[in-house]
Amino acid sequence: MRLEPASTPSKDNPTEIDIAAAVRDEDNEFVILHHDDGESFMQAGGGCVEYRVGPTKQHHRARGDVAVAQVIKLLTLYNRGDESYRTAVQWDDVTEEMARCSRRSAIITVALIVVVLAVVLYFTVLRG
Repeated sequence: MRLEPASTPSKDNPTEIDIAAAVRDEDNEFVILHHDDGESFMQAGGGCVEYRVGPTKQHHRARGDVAVAQVIKLLTLYNRGDESYRTAVQWDDVTEEMARCSRRSAIITVALIVVVLAVVLYFTVLRG
């Protein structure tokens, strides 16, 4: 596992103490625990906790605001590989919502590229 807080240094193989410190640090707007598979993660910030399961890209969000102590517990369970984090809170499946956001972002990115290329073409070729 790799702990990646928003404003403090990343740490490989974090301990429960590392996780608790990162979550409680007011400079960290969010904290992400990346699984070694490179595709799975759990992230927390602003009372929201989410996790994604590797190749299936199933994405879940904890229902409602999650207290700091519970955030630390969920991240610690996840860090240990203890699957009980899946039943420690109620999770909503947001896989489709996240997929829609990804598609929307891709469309916006392509549209911006087309606009930039049109401007470059206009100023380099057409205006000579």
